[in-house]
Amino acid sequence: MRDPDRLDTFYDELKNLHKEYFPDLRFLQLMMDYIGWIINIKNVDPFYKEEEQCLELFNEYIMAHNQYFHGDILYQDKQGGN
Repeated sequence: MRDPDRLDTFYDELKNLHKEYFPDLRFLQLMMDYIGWIINIKNVDPFYKEEEQCLELFNEYIMAHNQYFHGDILYQDKQGGN
């Protein structure tokens, strides 16, 4: 049996990343988008991934979406740009 205490570290890290990078998204909105990205963009089946692998993928997801959520695109949208 896997050590259940591993989940504390995983959820704490996921919570911190959610708060830092996607604070406006509800949890399930974030998970649906993240899992869709894993399946459709990364072409990976997430079902058998361990927690550490999920965090590695989540960090890639952040990098892929960071410009949209925190960069010029979002700023331009708020300013009435394209």
